Amino acid sequence: MTYLDKNVDVLKNSDVVVFEYMEGGLSGANPWAGDILWPRRKPLSVAVYTLQKYVIPRLTGVAPVDDMGALPPNGPPDPAQLDRFKRLVADAAKTSRVLIFLYPTEQNLAGKAHWGEVTAPIVAIGESLLVTCVDIAKQENWKADLYIGDPHVGVEGAKLLADILAENILKFDANKSM
Repeated sequence: MTYLDKNVDVLKNSDVVVFEYMEGGLSGANPWAGDILWPRRKPLSVAVYTLQKYVIPRLTGVAPVDDMGALPPNGPPDPAQLDRFKRLVADAAKTSRVLIFLYPTEQNLAGKAHWGEVTAPIVAIGESLLVTCVDIAKQENWKADLYIGDPHVGVEGAKLLADILAENILKFDANKSM
């Protein structure tokens, strides 16, 4: 959200805007772990950057930062962040077609009732703004064995996720031509 706040032209010049929501995603800002893990600009030297990010931590056993915290943050949505997200989606919907995809962790997939509670505020935003919400957990072929380490999926999961998103984005074009 911060990126889009600072780069308003991105929304204004986009035909389709895709938002991803995971549990805890609006409970607080993701912690920034520093330029080694999340660089803000191109490194001056790729060799030095590679040493700092990959080699030195493996040789010393010391991570390049202390504690990144939980990614994404956990907990219920912060009301201010939820409102900020709603305004951002509303702004995007003025000039673009909007897709919000609800991405479950493997744990969310196992607890579908809890997942429904977690996603209810986002689904409500989607319904109130008439934007498309796609719940990945409700997709027929989405299964726990696609995960290789929660919340990451392997090759097959990535392919299926890409297919689901592409299918829903293409629906926009099909509806546009009707």
